[in-house]
Amino acid sequence: MNKKKLAYPIFILLVTFSFLSAVPSQVVAAQSSESSPPSGIVVVDSLGSMGQVSSLALDSNNYPHLSYYDSDQGHLKYAYWDGAKWVKTTVDSNNIVGKDSSLLLDSNGYPCISYYDILNGDLKYAHWNGERWRLQTVDIQGKVGQFSSLALDANDNPRISYYDETNHRLKYAHWTGSRWSIQVVDSGKVGQYCSLALDSNGTAHISYYDATHESLKYAQANGASWKIQTVDSSSTVGIGTSLAIDSKGMPHISYIDYYSYYTKYARYNGANWVIERVSSGYFAGTSTSLVLDLNDTPHVAFQDTLNYDLIYATRIAPNWNPKVVDSNGNVGVFPCLKLDAYEQPHISYNDYDGCRLKYASGFANLLSGGLPQGTADPDVSQQDSEVNSYYLVFAGIVVLIAVALAVIAFKKYRTKPSA
Repeated sequence: MNKKKLAYPIFILLVTFSFLSAVPSQVVAAQSSESSPPSGIVVVDSLGSMGQVSSLALDSNNYPHLSYYDSDQGHLKYAYWDGAKWVKTTVDSNNIVGKDSSLLLDSNGYPCISYYDILNGDLKYAHWNGERWRLQTVDIQGKVGQFSSLALDANDNPRISYYDETNHRLKYAHWTGSRWSIQVVDSGKVGQYCSLALDSNGTAHISYYDATHESLKYAQANGASWKIQTVDSSSTVGIGTSLAIDSKGMPHISYIDYYSYYTKYARYNGANWVIERVSSGYFAGTSTSLVLDLNDTPHVAFQDTLNYDLIYATRIAPNWNPKVVDSNGNVGVFPCLKLDAYEQPHISYNDYDGCRLKYASGFANLLSGGLPQGTADPDVSQQDSEVNSYYLVFAGIVVLIAVALAVIAFKKYRTKPSA
């Protein structure tokens, strides 16, 4: 047999195996991107219309946990990062439920969620007890439960502020250990966009919108009654409120000036409310999310409705420093911002164009123009399994073709006499 002719089928096999040697590394690289906490921008869930009004909490490992509404199925869903992948489950699928969810983790790290039952117009509460989800209906008096905001006291007893649409009032529910106790906080077409927080003494504080006077209001529990103040009445202000209490027990509120489309920030100094404008070059949407770091410095997330971008802003006294986090489509709707143990920001939000729930973290480098190290693509975690499948199928086809050609060539040159 001519050695030159025998080299032809051998060459085919060598080229084939050289190609295949790259495929496993591609698959392993894609899989290894999920071996550490998610960083950069990732898609958490995209199977349907996902992520409307998501809520975010971080556990002791700084791993994210999210509650959100599946509007296609009408279900309340929950997702968390287990250290290697996103684990997703349905919490409540009874009727059409799950809008306006608010998520916290208790002292055991178990998720607790308040949410709205759309079909029945009820406020509901879900708690994972370590074995299963325990579901409760909190309030059924009229159409109640929108804009739910959850807090847990020192004993993990839930407290919830929410809107009573039937009577146009702000309500507050707390679990006594044996039953739900419900109060009316304020009446007169008030209570939308409410946000609840507890101070170190367990006292409840609530920010909310007064639709009658188009103003931002604030309520503080005072025994069995509530002390109520008007924070800002300069124009149509007070939608999309988010409340945080600082180390001195003073309230801080982010909200939207709907007349001017600005995100605003108010803090109480013990005598007066000091009001600032967070954004001047961005048009705010309908919601904000505020957190305070260990130095009581405020951090705010919101959507720029002019460019449909997700914005993250920090206050570097005396100025605010807003940055674009995500600009890929109509993103940043209903953001939820949290800081981890290292005071690094994490945000869950809705991708309106793609009907997807997205999550951003580790964006110190992202804000300066590049993704964090180890993140090859903003949505890589969503694409890994699909990409791997394509590589494996393609590789299999190449192998079959190459082997067939090699066999044919080998037989041809073996039977043909040498010259």
